[in-house]
Amino acid sequence: MLLSRDDAIEANERSQRELAQAEANATEAKKRVGLEQRQIQAKLDELLLSRDHALEANERSQRELAEVRVELEARKSELAAIHLRLTDVENGWAKSKVAEADTSRAQIAAGLVNTDEVTRRLMERMGALEAKLESPRKWNEKRFEMMECRNED
Repeated sequence: MLLSRDDAIEANERSQRELAQAEANATEAKKRVGLEQRQIQAKLDELLLSRDHALEANERSQRELAEVRVELEARKSELAAIHLRLTDVENGWAKSKVAEADTSRAQIAAGLVNTDEVTRRLMERMGALEAKLESPRKWNEKRFEMMECRNED
């Protein structure tokens, strides 16, 4: 079946309109895709930047942790050295006290020390210690008596 000339022109015009509409739709779709692509790229750039910051923060934290570990080890070493010095001092003090006691025993045995004088000094020391111990007791007794007086009123 042959189309008339008017039908052919009309069909041609319809085809051209459809083609123009298809081109317009394609252009619009291309614009949307371009916009979406730019949005996706912006989000990707943001995520990459965020990742870079997180990696830098992690590296910084790792360096700080390593520094803290080094400092901790140094402190442990210092503490061990102090402990050794303290032990040496305690041992030296104990040895000097033993030597002092040995010397005193030897002097007493040899009769070089006035035992009455030693006894007198020991008694003075004991009296001072007893006074120190008695002082808080007296204070507590006085406080207790004061509390009893208040309760009687």
